Amino acid sequence: MKREIIAALSIVLFSMTACTKEKSLKSENEMKFTASYSSTPLTKATSLFSFGNKATVYGYPAEADLAGSIPIAGTPIELTAVTNGNLTSVMPLYLPKGSYDFYSVSLNEPISPGITFNSNYSEQLINGKDYLWAKDINIGSGGTASFVYEHKAVGVEVSISTGEGINYIEVTSIKITPAKPDALSKMSLSTGEIGVSSVKDNLTSMVLNSQKGQYIMLPLSGQSLDIEVMANVKIGDITANNKIYTASVPIMNYESGYFYTINLKITSSSMHFSGSIVNDWIEQTLPQITLTEN
Repeated sequence: MKREIIAALSIVLFSMTACTKEKSLKSENEMKFTASYSSTPLTKATSLFSFGNKATVYGYPAEADLAGSIPIAGTPIELTAVTNGNLTSVMPLYLPKGSYDFYSVSLNEPISPGITFNSNYSEQLINGKDYLWAKDINIGSGGTASFVYEHKAVGVEVSISTGEGINYIEVTSIKITPAKPDALSKMSLSTGEIGVSSVKDNLTSMVLNSQKGQYIMLPLSGQSLDIEVMANVKIGDITANNKIYTASVPIMNYESGYFYTINLKITSSSMHFSGSIVNDWIEQTLPQITLTEN
């Protein structure tokens, strides 16, 4: 009887030990992920990823050619940003011993990117999305992949100010002609680059905030950017409602990852370009712009 009890206890202890070792091994092979935003190239600084943002992560064996490979088991995986820039998922990702390359995309908001990649390229992308991309390569199983996200679309801001003779202005609408998505408007998962369209779309409303309009579009080359501004203005004692002004930015390229700010000033007799600045993304200068009143 004692021998049977001892044997039974040995089996239980062995099972518990094996289970503990298995959990320990899993813990050692659990991948961890962190996220931050890339800052200016001059400072090399970063800032924490916004709490609640969603991201998708794709894993591959180290040095794999993405055009001819499929993601490793367990990926793509959906992650959510929590405190201290950490990314978490409902189910942890455990990987066998080895080295891996990780790529990630996000829309910079609390919804899943929903982007499908096939042979390294996404489906055709659309305007109005802040596409973010990052990678971290040659990460051992159980290690941490640290993503530093970069903006891969194009940011455009149009800012309206008042000049001499204008007593009051209320901007009611700002429209631009963004890039028109075409067959080239796809993202490469390996580099994050988005193909460049060479066709501009119809006038599209910007997101209006007081006297500024903002819009995110896909890269565009070899095209002018048309602008239409509608405003209520008061010149002296005369009030004019829904006055429409138009502009055409000279032909130029709108490149992936750049944020273009266009400053326009309305005076009593005209509307004209008053300079440009760059915020948040990568520095870029605009040429002079001439506006005419309809």
